[in-house]
Amino acid sequence: MNVSDPSCEIVAIGTELLLGQIVDTNSSFLSGRLNRIGIRTRFCTTVGDSLEDILLIIREAINRVNIVITAGGLGPTEDDLTREAVSKACGLELEFRPELMAAIEEFFESRGIKMPSSNRKQAFVPKGSLVIHNRLGTAPSFIVEKNGIVIISLPGVPKELYHLMDKRIIPYLKERFRLKEKMIKYKVLKICGIGESAVDAQIKDLMQAENPEIGLLAYPGEIKIRITAKGENKGQADRMIANVQREIYNRLGDLIYGEDEDTLEGKVSELLRIHKATLATLESFTGGLLAARINSQACHSLKQSHVITTLPQLSQFLRFDIDSVLKNNSQEISLRAAKRIKEMANTSIGLACWGEIRSAHNDFQVSTSLAISINDQERVFSYQFGGDPESLRARGVIICLERLRKELLRL
Repeated sequence: MNVSDPSCEIVAIGTELLLGQIVDTNSSFLSGRLNRIGIRTRFCTTVGDSLEDILLIIREAINRVNIVITAGGLGPTEDDLTREAVSKACGLELEFRPELMAAIEEFFESRGIKMPSSNRKQAFVPKGSLVIHNRLGTAPSFIVEKNGIVIISLPGVPKELYHLMDKRIIPYLKERFRLKEKMIKYKVLKICGIGESAVDAQIKDLMQAENPEIGLLAYPGEIKIRITAKGENKGQADRMIANVQREIYNRLGDLIYGEDEDTLEGKVSELLRIHKATLATLESFTGGLLAARINSQACHSLKQSHVITTLPQLSQFLRFDIDSVLKNNSQEISLRAAKRIKEMANTSIGLACWGEIRSAHNDFQVSTSLAISINDQERVFSYQFGGDPESLRARGVIICLERLRKELLRL
């Protein structure tokens, strides 16, 4: 393990975490703080309140990282076993610290509470460890080193853990590993309209590099490219990211719709404002979700939105009878609806997405046509996909937003 480029494993301890009774926010906080000073978190492990299991995880951790941070298991009860596990993993005995006992007693006395005898357990720490006093609670933190590996044990109460990490542990780690100038930076590029394997095929050679490191994350309707750079300072890390980012843009072009916190609806709203365009929509199986996402951006470009789910309703809206030929021509239906909604609302863009969710074997399926009428131009697209109703509606909205974004880029 490279001491000049340290890595960490975070061990979250508590059976309540494994049972889903509480959410582990500590690990996210810790990894974020470590990232700021250039320490990469390689593993986040959750383990229950079992001495055997905790000991197993700590022994594994010290064989693969430079720093192990445990969170939780420092309370006064029988199932708080972190002290014992760390001591055993390091071949140490627990020792009683009178100064810790005095601090714990004073904590209770200052609040007018009699200290339970069980809290005496918290005055024991691995022999020879560096104790970090906890002024917000009764569980002191401690640091043990074994063969150059640093083990830091923090209380699981978030308020106490956050305070100790920021005020005591971060300064200790900076000094211990000389990390004052190191910086890890991230950039996320967001892609829509292409699958994960297709993205991988276009940038797989870039993904072989270790620094910056490139990874793909697949989400419903979009792919995220995460670029992670580690530099001696912020400027160097930013430059490393910029070089790779430029090359990815050269390869993927407008398939990339945004970065970091950008959203697809946000980009569509931005393009509508840039082109001073106004929009009217008609939805069927998406049930108004498209209009809701656009409106979430406080977008004043959306002038009208309609939800129509049956052919009789649509026939009335279009003001003509849908005969048997047109009934099966969803492209023509969508095109007429897009033009009709644009005329009714007197907007520069009309968008209509027509389709019906139907059961198919043990799942559901939708065949949909999307028509966009912009100024004097009309374009129609057809899609077919399966899944549960909720995912079908969500995917339909993403298709509409992405297609509208592409058409706005053409203006």
